[in-house]
Amino acid sequence: MALRGDIQGGQTPGLMSGNPALQGIQDNKWKWGFFAGAICTTTAGVVAVIGLLAQGFTFAPGAFVSNLYLLGFGLVMLVLDTPFKNNAMSKTGCVGSVKDHTYKFMLFLTRFTGRGIWYLFLSTIIFVALYDDNTCPFLGYVLCLIVFILGVASLVQGLMLSNKLKMVQAAAVKLPFQNIMSDSQSDLTKEQFAEAVKLATHTETFKGEELDYIVNALSFTANNDGRVSRDELMYWLHPVGGGWLMV
Repeated sequence: MALRGDIQGGQTPGLMSGNPALQGIQDNKWKWGFFAGAICTTTAGVVAVIGLLAQGFTFAPGAFVSNLYLLGFGLVMLVLDTPFKNNAMSKTGCVGSVKDHTYKFMLFLTRFTGRGIWYLFLSTIIFVALYDDNTCPFLGYVLCLIVFILGVASLVQGLMLSNKLKMVQAAAVKLPFQNIMSDSQSDLTKEQFAEAVKLATHTETFKGEELDYIVNALSFTANNDGRVSRDELMYWLHPVGGGWLMV
C-alpha cells in the first residue's frame, strides 16, 4: 500500500533555515548550543585581533590573517545560528543570503557531523590565537574548551543518527518502492516518511526532533520544506558507492 495524503501544517527547517519565521528544530537546545559556540568564536576573534594590534607594528601577517578568519567565522556563525527569529537582523536580505550561500558552498555546516569536525578545528585556532600566542591564555583555555566540548557532542550526535539512518536504509531498500512512494507522488511529507520508516523497521526509529534532522540531511537544497522528493528518496535508498548519508 503506497503512502498517500498531504499533511497540512507549517514548513519545518533543518539545522538552519533561510526563512527565520519557520518553526522547528532551530528552537531546541542544539540551536542555543550552536549560538553559544558562535559567541565564543566571535569573542576569541575580537580579542585575538585587538591583542595583535596592541602589540604595535610587529610583523606577523600569518597570525593577523588567521585571527581575521577566526573573527569572520564567528560572525558568520552568529548569523546562521541566531535563535531569535523575529528580530530586525533576521528580516534583512543579507541574513537570508548568508544562509543560502552556506547551503551552497558550506553544506557541511548544516549537518551534525560536519559541525562537529568544524568546531573541533575552530577550538584549535582559538587555542593558538589566545593561549599559545599568549594573548589572553585563561580566556583562550575556557573558550577553546567550550567549543571543543560542543564539537565532540555534535559529532557524537551526528554519528549516532547517521548509524540509525543507515540501519533504516538497509531495511527500507528491501521493500518494493511502490510501498514507500506511489507513482503519482512526487515527494513525501515528514509524516509520510515516518510512516515509511515504521513500515520498514516495524518501529518508530526516529522520534520527535530527530525526524527533522533526518529530513534535513536528505535535502539536496536550502529550501528544506519538510518534504523528501523522489530524487532525494532514491539517492538515499541507493547511494553512490553504498556509503553512509551523514546527518
